[in-house]
Amino acid sequence: MIQSRVATRLPRFALSLVFLLSATTSVFADEATLGDLVIRHVWSRATIASVGTGAVYLEVDNNGATADRLVGVATPVAAMAHLHTTEMQGNMASMQAIDGLDVPAGGKIILKPQNSHVMLMGLSAPLKQGTTFPLTLQFEKAGKVDVNVPVEAAGALGPEGN
Repeated sequence: MIQSRVATRLPRFALSLVFLLSATTSVFADEATLGDLVIRHVWSRATIASVGTGAVYLEVDNNGATADRLVGVATPVAAMAHLHTTEMQGNMASMQAIDGLDVPAGGKIILKPQNSHVMLMGLSAPLKQGTTFPLTLQFEKAGKVDVNVPVEAAGALGPEGN
């Protein structure tokens, strides 16, 4: 009798454990790992219909002993995605495409407004607050990783909750 109770409770316990693990993964959905690289705090701002451009911001921590380089980005929501940097020349800000960003061993890079960022050009539709879209990051050594980009308010200064 005791053995049959354990046998019937075990599947329920396993199901509960699977549910708990999947819920925990969802809580930390803004973080992705690729080898020694940890990508976190990925976000974008909402755009308006008449503007066909947007930007993505994120952080990459390199917990390894070897440097890497972010060399490419892609998303199905834009005709083109490029790495850009913003430079101030006097009172004028100018954006320039760059071919990559070094991620030093044991260090990090932060893509943020008014600095390095992923530039999205030719958006297929406006980015709407509360939605997400996929982004693929290509690293020179670690390879590719897909992340989901949450869209924050148009004037957001960072990802919600951070």
